[in-house]
Amino acid sequence: GKPYVVYGSLMVDTGTTLTVGAGTRIFFHNNAGMTVAGTLVTDGNFDKPVLFASDRTEKEYGDVPGQWKGIDFQDCSTGNLLINTEIRNAVIAVKITSIDDGNPDMKISGSKLMHNTVSSLVAQGADIECVNSLFAHTGFSTVSISEGGSCDFVFCTLANRWEYGYRQEPVLFIGKGGGILPVVRIINSVITGNLIDELVIDALSGEISGKIYADSSLIKTDTLKSQWWNSNAFIDVQTKGDPRFIDESNWDLRPDTLSPLIDRAGRTEALLRPYDIRNMLRPTGVAPDIGAYERQPGEKKKVTKVGSD
Repeated sequence: GKPYVVYGSLMVDTGTTLTVGAGTRIFFHNNAGMTVAGTLVTDGNFDKPVLFASDRTEKEYGDVPGQWKGIDFQDCSTGNLLINTEIRNAVIAVKITSIDDGNPDMKISGSKLMHNTVSSLVAQGADIECVNSLFAHTGFSTVSISEGGSCDFVFCTLANRWEYGYRQEPVLFIGKGGGILPVVRIINSVITGNLIDELVIDALSGEISGKIYADSSLIKTDTLKSQWWNSNAFIDVQTKGDPRFIDESNWDLRPDTLSPLIDRAGRTEALLRPYDIRNMLRPTGVAPDIGAYERQPGEKKKVTKVGSD
């Protein structure tokens, strides 16, 4: 029942698979990190998630970024699974570089990657599937995808604000990086934050056809100023409006009662994925909700009562 504590570095070598069981906690000392040249499989579940975090376990350090390096997946690493896993307090939570070998590089499901100094996910040429997952609270782009590859976001929540300084980079950046634009699908997902544009694509409107596709999502962006905007690639996408989370200041990113996320997601993916990030059944209303969280009846912000003398 005790956690593992890593000082220095932890290496998963080529040709090997490290399987991390449900409920495992791996804490990293200051400036420690993990490198994966083989395969990492985290087999968590909702009741017992896998945790990668700083070894400063005091409550006040729970959302403090930059306390360890993060996990670096090298280009020879394939078949990685992050299932019901939380990775926080790093510089870059997950960095993955890959070559186009036709093999899937990573699947992220039911996971939370947040409270990281630079990014929660940096992918270069990798093939990744993200489902029912949360990416939040970073100083630069929370998710950065470039140099080809592909990435799917299905029922995901990408949200950012940064209280440690001025933030210029969007929640999601999609770049060519060597002239190759990645293939990215955004389905039933929310991309939001306190900037005007929280999605930036390093391409022109005509270049994203067949490469970028979004459906039944909320993506905060200024369509009038974005050179990449192509209405044919964004179907039933809300580009304005507050997602109205229950308590964003405390990173409670469930939709509130008046949220425009409620009942706005597509039904097809919900049939394939009938449970949300909390293992709650979807839909609870006439249609599923956009994002990683399906609103449950009666959910509301917790109110702290101040006792009298």
